[in-house]
Order: sequence, then structure tokens, then C-alpha cells
Amino acid sequence: MKTEDKKQVQHSEVRFYLNANWSKTGRTLLSNKGFFGDSLGERANEKPLNTWSYGFGLRSDFAKRFFWEGGLTFYRNGEQYSFNDPVSDSAYSYQTTYSYIAMPLKLNVFFGKNVRFYFGGGIVPQLFFGYHQVQQWTTVDKKGNSEEINFKSGYNSFVASGVLNLGVEFVFQSKWSVFLASEGRWQLNSTYLSQDSYIHRAHAYGLSFGLMREL
Repeated sequence: MKTEDKKQVQHSEVRFYLNANWSKTGRTLLSNKGFFGDSLGERANEKPLNTWSYGFGLRSDFAKRFFWEGGLTFYRNGEQYSFNDPVSDSAYSYQTTYSYIAMPLKLNVFFGKNVRFYFGGGIVPQLFFGYHQVQQWTTVDKKGNSEEINFKSGYNSFVASGVLNLGVEFVFQSKWSVFLASEGRWQLNSTYLSQDSYIHRAHAYGLSFGLMREL
């Protein structure tokens, strides 16, 4: 009985974590249907953008080989564009980021004790926090300039993403542990409002790493 109780305690550990995520983020961009639709134009030439996100939360083991995870994360995704005109020797570029306050909820299966390999996934509800774009341009007379554009409204206030991860956790006797995981996210609904010219769904592929403490 004591052995069974010990196992039960071991698999009900609760751990607090802090993490950072680096991702190569991009988007699926489609012309909206009907009256609001428009051609993609130069936006079809946008490229992925590297972004950083940060968060904290809880992980808790249950059953024998599973743990759930929930937290609060500041997510950023985006895209970038660059154009150079060799004739006039002018240039124009921008980097766009969309920021969210997110609550990732995941279920994972794990194997191992001191070194735990895990994989799983879940859903990420996201509240829109802001739009930020930095523009740079160089004119024909070699003069460079830049501008920053920020919006807090005019975008879908709520989006949701699916998420999958595959990682490893190193557990130490001092109740501390560290983890490293690959992560993929796919936005399920559009960043833009329904009457916008485009349907924009973000995606991100990257690495998460962090530090945990058993409570």
C-alpha cells in the first residue's frame, strides 16, 4: 500500500514553469470571398518572420504517463516584406507583428523519470493585444527613413490555434528541472475581421525552453 501511495504522489507533482519560445512565423493569406475580397498583390511576396514569445504556467502529472499544462503566454507572430528597385536604386521593407495574450492548454504523454521525453498538444485561446509594423525605405537620392505603425483595434479580438509539441525534460533532485521542446502552432480562424479584404491565418514552427520548480 505504501508503494502504491508513493507512486501516486510521484505522478501528481505540480510544477511551476517559466519559458521562452523562438519561432519562425508566417501566415496563410487568402483573398476574402464576395464583395470584400481583393487580390493579394505584393502581399503574396511576404516572407516568414522570426519572433520571440514568453510565458509561465503549471504542469501537473496525473494517471501514470500523462501530464496537463496550462498557463499564460505573450505570443507574437508575423511576416516581413522587402523590395529593391535596381533601376532607381530605391528600397522598401517592413516587418509586421501581431501580439496576443494567450492561454495554452495542453495534454501530454511522457516516458522516463529523471529524463522525461514527452509529446502532445492542445488548444490555445488568444486575445488580440496589438498590431505593430516597422517600415524602412531608401529613396533614389540615397536618403533613408523609417516609421512605426501601431493599432490596438480593427482586428479579430479573439482567435484560437492548435498546438503540437515534442520535448525532453531533465529532472534534478533539488526539485528543479529544465525542458526543451519543438513546437508547432496553426491558427484556426482569421486574424482580420470578416469584412477585411483578406483571410489571414498565422502559423509558427520553433523551439521552447524553460525552467521549472516543483511546488
